[in-house]
Amino acid sequence: MKQLLIICLILWPCLSNAKGAYLGGLKNDAGKTFVGEYGIYGNYKPDVLLHGSIMAFKLKDEQYDGINVSASMSFGNTFQSYFGLGGLLSIHEGCNEVDEGFCNTKFTFGVYPEIGLNVFLKNISIGIYGRYYIMNDNEVDEYKVYGLKVGYGI
Repeated sequence: MKQLLIICLILWPCLSNAKGAYLGGLKNDAGKTFVGEYGIYGNYKPDVLLHGSIMAFKLKDEQYDGINVSASMSFGNTFQSYFGLGGLLSIHEGCNEVDEGFCNTKFTFGVYPEIGLNVFLKNISIGIYGRYYIMNDNEVDEYKVYGLKVGYGI
């Protein structure tokens, strides 16, 4: 919740025309990466949306928590296609089960292009989307993920 408050404060000047909140989940074909996110979105300009979310994802069987921000160009009203660019910053704190006092903190950051399609039905939105994460991870630097999101507009 603390991360969502920080996102709201960062994006507050741009969210005077806030559109709503969403809950989304993405995975890759191999099933080794999963991203869950809860976020807010609003208009920066009529066809430019800003998104901010708190997120959790698994990477090499380790849980990471972080924040995600993105901007996208949108086209359409009831059926809205969009493409955009985003970034994420996350942290993993792995503690040794044998020596409980030893914890190893890892930071991960990355950027991604995103494409998607949203359908707006009154105040509810349903969307499909895909991202191509480019991470600072040493072993695997790229992740293709796709998913579903559900939102509520205000």
